[in-house]
Amino acid sequence: MFIYMNNCHGRNHEYIYGEKAFYDLETTGVQARMATNLQKGQKCIVASRDKNLVIFRWYEFMKEDIKIDDRGVPCRVFFGNFLNEVEMPLMKAVNTEPYSNFFDVNQHFKRRSAWVK
Repeated sequence: MFIYMNNCHGRNHEYIYGEKAFYDLETTGVQARMATNLQKGQKCIVASRDKNLVIFRWYEFMKEDIKIDDRGVPCRVFFGNFLNEVEMPLMKAVNTEPYSNFFDVNQHFKRRSAWVK
């Protein structure tokens, strides 16, 4: 089981929050109910776009903390160990497991920020 995390805005989490930060979710609203109760060692895949490529970064979850982001908004920040990076063209990613789970039938990133599959 993986945690899928959609970084469609291309946020640089390590730059914003410090070493080993790999993702964030807001503390209120819909995002407050996503990716809750992760266990230490849980495998997380973070997807980001870079022009015609999709970059998938794998992490091993260590901890979650509340930090203020670069907009002044409190966020749940996920920290962990970097494991691997895979880059591929969008057309290949939409047809490759487990990465195809990030995309809808129109080959767009799914709107959810984080989910378990």
